[in-house]
Amino acid sequence: MNWQKNRLVVAILGLAGLVGATVYAVNRRTNPPASTVADALPELPKIKKEDVQELVIASPDKEPVTLKRKGDAWQMVKPVDALADDTVINTAIEKLTELEVTGVAATNTKNHQKLEVDAAQGIHVVAKSNGSSLVDLVIGAYKPGNTMVRLQGKNEVLSVKGSIKWAFNKDVHEWRDRKVVNVEPEHVRSIEFVSEGGTFKFSRDDSDSWVDASGKKPIERFSGDKVQSIVSSIAQLSATNFGATDMKPEAAGLNEPTGTVTVSIGPPAAKNDTDGGVKQAEPSPAAESRSMVLRVGGEAKDDNGFYLQIDDNPTIYVVSKYLGDRLQPAPDAFQEPEKSEEKEEQAAAPAAPPAGNGQIPPDVMQKIQAQLRNQGAQ
Repeated sequence: MNWQKNRLVVAILGLAGLVGATVYAVNRRTNPPASTVADALPELPKIKKEDVQELVIASPDKEPVTLKRKGDAWQMVKPVDALADDTVINTAIEKLTELEVTGVAATNTKNHQKLEVDAAQGIHVVAKSNGSSLVDLVIGAYKPGNTMVRLQGKNEVLSVKGSIKWAFNKDVHEWRDRKVVNVEPEHVRSIEFVSEGGTFKFSRDDSDSWVDASGKKPIERFSGDKVQSIVSSIAQLSATNFGATDMKPEAAGLNEPTGTVTVSIGPPAAKNDTDGGVKQAEPSPAAESRSMVLRVGGEAKDDNGFYLQIDDNPTIYVVSKYLGDRLQPAPDAFQEPEKSEEKEEQAAAPAAPPAGNGQIPPDVMQKIQAQLRNQGAQ
């Protein structure tokens, strides 16, 4: 009797349960749980940094580059045979090992151009091991937080976490080793400059200070610190670019250099130890006695710099105008400022505030201004 009275309620509850189950099933199919979405994402090949032995990179409007590992170092084999920049290459490889797919951006080829993964815009990167491809990837546009990529030969465009395009979008010279000189500044024991600005020779004395060793009339207001500043620039000299592959030394003005710099390298001078005795610095391979000659050529106007060669290395470098000028110094490059210049600096300095009222006393302010002038002169 009770069932008869409540059968309408039971029917309604049953219908509600059926509708709920249907909605749940449809919702799972349309919006699967996060774990299911993650599991369904396409995967890119997983590679290890140590497995990569070759990189082939083709960027739009740039010459294709082929780089190969030679022992522990990298060598560019195309478009020129030259040392490569290990740091730049290792950074690029790390980006390939860290690829993390965050979603599918497109599946239709009509979206390739918009996402810059088409042949005209995408950066084609192939990483190889023993001649076999580890990953063959087209890198496209960067959208907030993600980079668009496509496996070569596939239509599907994936988004990967972070910005990676910058690590591959480089001109040929950016993949090359641009280091011209790489020694510790303290290993430079003497240096000689010859150019239109004059001939100057300096060496370190027993106290490791720079002195004029030219045998000529001493430079007025000579500053060893000025010499050291130029030496530091030369000891870690890097190029900004390179001459054209087919460029001859004559075309770069290197057959008749506008300036030469002869650098003598040797072990650092002996230094006092903590007990007051004399302790000879440990020699290193970079400190073995040797010399090098840098030749400055004509202006590289397109790069706003100068052409440069070192010793018998056929490579023609381009160094910045700033460094080119430092390699061809005039006498004032090694001089302290004249007194008149110091007076101008002093006149330009703010006047000392009056004593009292919590401000700096005049005598203290004068000492501070004197220290600032000395630092400026250095």
